[in-house]
Amino acid sequence: MAKQKSVKAKIALLSGLCIFVTATSIIAASIFFARDNKAFVDQNVSDILGRTTENYLQNLAANQASLLRAQFEEALHAARAEADILSIVGAPHTNGTALEMRRKIVLNILHQTLQSNPSLNGTYSAWEPNAIDGRDELFRGNTIVGSDKTGRLLPYWTRDPKTGLIALQPLVEYDSRALHPNGVMKGGWYIGPQETGKESVLGPLPYIVQGRSVFLATLSVPIKIDGKFVGVAGTDFNLDFVQDLATKASANLFEGKNEVVILSDLGLIVADSLHADQIGQSFAGRSTTWNADLALIKSGKGSTAWSQDGTTLRLFQPIALGNTGKPWSVLITVPRDVVMADAGSLSTALEDRAERSVGWQIGMGIGITVVAIIAIWLAAGGISRPIIAMTGAMR
Repeated sequence: MAKQKSVKAKIALLSGLCIFVTATSIIAASIFFARDNKAFVDQNVSDILGRTTENYLQNLAANQASLLRAQFEEALHAARAEADILSIVGAPHTNGTALEMRRKIVLNILHQTLQSNPSLNGTYSAWEPNAIDGRDELFRGNTIVGSDKTGRLLPYWTRDPKTGLIALQPLVEYDSRALHPNGVMKGGWYIGPQETGKESVLGPLPYIVQGRSVFLATLSVPIKIDGKFVGVAGTDFNLDFVQDLATKASANLFEGKNEVVILSDLGLIVADSLHADQIGQSFAGRSTTWNADLALIKSGKGSTAWSQDGTTLRLFQPIALGNTGKPWSVLITVPRDVVMADAGSLSTALEDRAERSVGWQIGMGIGITVVAIIAIWLAAGGISRPIIAMTGAMR
């Protein structure tokens, strides 16, 4: 009987060991492939989310650029219309308006343009010496009609953003090449068209409007008579609406966990969803790749790429501004952990599921092994008895 139990135990032990090794191998392989599949899923989900986010940001930035461009185009159209009309008003006496009426007509045209365009903050026109009527001498220091001490025609109609009051003042610093603290040429809105014959967009331009210092975007168009530059006609608007646009765009993107910045061709901050106090300043100090960023803005091209340290997704979208050849840009930045939040949630869920699956597999493997050993132990009796009987007969 003892011999039978010994043989029975050996059969059960060896068979059970084989089953245990087999089950362990299958479970280990299952765990390995599960983890490999999880890594594959994580990588592909991250890639898909990255591409999807890039496309989404590109569409959003393009939409913001379109809204801004539409606003600028509206202001540019107004300035172009002014320039066309004023070129007729200032034409030689035989074809133009009577000399004594010209200044009054210019003021009325500018005033009417501002009244008809509530989005504009101001309208203006600046003329070369004696270009409008040859009578600058008569208007020296006459600010009531928009002239300074030179007598040149320099009317600037402005609208107070709070009261809506429209008032007239003469333009200043039109011939100054000095730079504002942010690097914008003070007289660039006049000197630019004068020297290049092209339209000009400047901003953020600090200026005094009805006694208050504000940041403006100013758009000026050259006035030409017989191909000769005689002055500019322009419009401007307060940049508050651009700031509102950037703030609203940011609020609707990843629950506000991002930053939307509008940058000028000089790399100046026109609007910033997170740092409104930095409007008018250079973005250089906040970029580790500033030279490349500025070159990209000036080229009028877009770009979507991760930052050098891989922590932030950065997207540039150009804003074409008329025929100025000086595009602005929308910059949207989103932290990696925000972009990949969905991927992280999926990865965590997959990991939890995999851990539960491994626990079940181990439990089932142990259970099957135990059941198999018991079954083999019971079956081993039928195998051991004839073996022991045969051994006794041989002896």
